[in-house]
Amino acid sequence: MHARLQVRRVAEAQDGFTLSELLVVLVIIGIVLVGITQLFTSGLNAEADQTKRVNAQQDARVALDQLRRELHCASGLSYDSASSVTVTLPSYCSSSPTTTLSAAVTLPSATISAVATDKFNSGANTISFGSSGTVTCTGTTGTSFTGCSGGTAGTYPSGETVTSPVTWCATTSGPPYQLKRYATNASVPTASCTGAGGVQRTEWLVSSSVFSSYTRAAAVVGAPTFTTATTGGRIQPGTYTYDVTAVTSSGEFSGTPTPTIVPAGSTSNTITLNWSSYPGATSYRIYGRDNGDVTAEGLRLLATVSTTSWTDTGPPLTTLSNNVTLPNTTIPVVDTSTFTWSPNTISFGPSGTVTCTGKTATSFIGCSGGLTGTYPSGTNVFQDRTMASPVGAAPPLATLNVSLVLDQTPANTSQRFTLSDAISLRNSGRF
Repeated sequence: MHARLQVRRVAEAQDGFTLSELLVVLVIIGIVLVGITQLFTSGLNAEADQTKRVNAQQDARVALDQLRRELHCASGLSYDSASSVTVTLPSYCSSSPTTTLSAAVTLPSATISAVATDKFNSGANTISFGSSGTVTCTGTTGTSFTGCSGGTAGTYPSGETVTSPVTWCATTSGPPYQLKRYATNASVPTASCTGAGGVQRTEWLVSSSVFSSYTRAAAVVGAPTFTTATTGGRIQPGTYTYDVTAVTSSGEFSGTPTPTIVPAGSTSNTITLNWSSYPGATSYRIYGRDNGDVTAEGLRLLATVSTTSWTDTGPPLTTLSNNVTLPNTTIPVVDTSTFTWSPNTISFGPSGTVTCTGKTATSFIGCSGGLTGTYPSGTNVFQDRTMASPVGAAPPLATLNVSLVLDQTPANTSQRFTLSDAISLRNSGRF
C-alpha cells in the first residue's frame, strides 16, 4: 500500500497537475500558434498580390498613354494640295536622334531651307545644316547661292567643301552644333576638319547674302619707288585683298563678279581689278586695301563704279582727305643735325603742318629740303621712317617716323559687312 502511494506522487506535479495534462496543454497552444501563423502569411500574400495588380494597372495606363501619344505624333494629315498647312506637334513628340560628331563630322539629321537673299536681313541670320549637309535654296534670287541653281537643293557631304573656296567644319559636341568656316583655299582643312595651314575661325555672318563664296583677289605689291605723284600710286609693299560686289535693285551680292588682279610695275605701285558684268547690276562696290596681316573679312569700301574695272592707286600723295582727325597741336620736325641716338616722336596738329629742316630734310615725304609741307587735318603722310643716328656717327644722320593711320576708325557706312571671330553659326536647334 505504501509503495502505490509513492508511485502516484511521482506522476503528479508539485501543484497537483499530472505530466500528461501539461503535454495536452502544450499541444493545444502549438496548434493555435500554427493557425495564427498561417493567417498572417495568407494576409501578406494577399497584400503582395494587390500591390502587383496596382502596379500592373499603372504600367498598362502608362503604356496606353505612350501608345496614344505615338499614334498622335505619327498621324497622317490630309489637306488640299493648293492649301498651305502648318502642323505643330506637341512637345512630347520625340525628336530625331542626334549623333556625337566624330572627326569626320556628321551633322544632326535635318534639312533646313536657306533664307532667300532678296529677303535676307541686314543683321544676323542663322542657317542650319542636315546630316548630309543638305541646304535648300529658296527665293527668287536662288541662283546667287553658290552651288545651287534657282530654287533647287544642293547637297554637301559633311566635313567637305560647301562652296569653294569656303569649307565648313562642325564641332565634336552638341547640340547646338557649331560650324567653323575656313575663309580661303590656302587654309582649307583636311576632310577630317583638322590640320591644314590655316587658323580655324568661328564666325557669325552679318552680310547681304547666304553662302556667298567670298571670292577674294589678292595682289602682292613690290618695293615702291617714292618720288612724285606723277609716277603712280603710293601703295606700300605687301599683300592686299579685294572683294567686288554687285548692287542691284534687290540688294548687294558678294562673290558674283569674281575679280582678277593686274598688278602694275614696281615703279607705279598700283593695282588694277577687272571683273565680269553681273545681270541687273546698277553699280559695283570695291572693298579692300587691307594688308595680308589683317583679317580679309574686315575690308573697307574703296570705291563705287559703274564700269567693270578699277585701279587702286593707294592713298594719294598730294590730295589728302577722308582719313583720321589730328590732335590740336602743330609741332615742327626736329633738326636732324642735332638729333641724338634715340627714336623721337613727332606729333601733328589739326592742320597737319610739318616743318622740314636739317641736312636730311629731303627724306621727309611731301617736303623738299628745307621747305615746309602742309597736310590738311585727317590726312596720311604715307611713309614710316625712324629717326635715329648710329652709334659714333659724326655728324648724326637720321630718318624720321612721320606716319598717320589711314581710316583708323572707318564709319559704319564704309563697311559692307562684318564677320565676328567669337559667335557661332549654329543650327537653330530644331531637328
